[in-house]
Amino acid sequence: MNLRFLRGVIKQNQKNSLGLVEVKIFSIGLYDPNTEMYDVTLTLPTDYTSFENLNAKVKIPKFQAEIFSQNFQKFKAYALRQLNKEQTGLDVFDVTIVNDLNSTNYRCIMHRTLPVTKTSYDEQFNLGQKSFESRNWYDAILYLSDFPDDFAKNSVIDYMLGQAVPTFFEDKWSYVQTLNPVRDSTTLLKYLSDFPKNFKLYSDVSKLRQTVVNSIMESRYDNANNYFLDKRYSDAIDYIDASIPSSYYDVYSGASYDYEYYNSKLVPFRNGLLVIVAKRSMEGGNYDRAISLLERVTKDYPEYSEVEKLLSDAKYQKGK
Repeated sequence: MNLRFLRGVIKQNQKNSLGLVEVKIFSIGLYDPNTEMYDVTLTLPTDYTSFENLNAKVKIPKFQAEIFSQNFQKFKAYALRQLNKEQTGLDVFDVTIVNDLNSTNYRCIMHRTLPVTKTSYDEQFNLGQKSFESRNWYDAILYLSDFPDDFAKNSVIDYMLGQAVPTFFEDKWSYVQTLNPVRDSTTLLKYLSDFPKNFKLYSDVSKLRQTVVNSIMESRYDNANNYFLDKRYSDAIDYIDASIPSSYYDVYSGASYDYEYYNSKLVPFRNGLLVIVAKRSMEGGNYDRAISLLERVTKDYPEYSEVEKLLSDAKYQKGK
């Protein structure tokens, strides 16, 4: 494969994976009043589901040091993340701690991810500014991240990042909407987890995530229905029990989401299967299995009186 093409694919994958993530301040170390630096240990993602602790430094003015030491566990911390160049995990960069007590942001001094070519900070700033002016939001974000706290043009950097980051997510949202909720479900869930909660269309992000979750579960429902059409009723029940819960845990966002059609579609389908297999079990004299299946049928089953009669009969036959 052409090396230039491969680098282009990797960069495009990294660009697509760029997102904002909340990180944790695990602990703080000693404070150096001469440099006004605190040692901090951050819990950062290494991929979408794994985390590790990383040491960094954060500049805290002397008059805020005591407030920081007493309240750091209450402060939120945010970072940008993306696939690393090896595409085996995530890199984290531009970590910012937000002090809600006095509306102060603290930059963590760390360089876990850097632009493609590392240059001097002045040159890096120039490249970032050129990218910003050309509306190349991704490169602007990369070049303008992780500057030291005492860099002379940090106020300009803050302004440009304040414009580049939300605009990047607006563009990303346009791209995400071109993906297919069925075919691209895993990719979609990854990308949707990258959006910050203050994104202006975050309610639409949540709605799309719900659509993806429903699509995943509907696909599994179709698999169960194929077992039914093949008259493999017991296999259909086993598959439902193993693969179609009432909610779906999304490892990328770290939250569970209801399968919206579970009660209206899945439960009636499963009830019918339970009754079919229970009747067959009774015909074969396996009353224990019939009882266990019939006891799982919900009372909204249209012929529940029949279920009660079958259950009574199975218990009677078992006791004979």
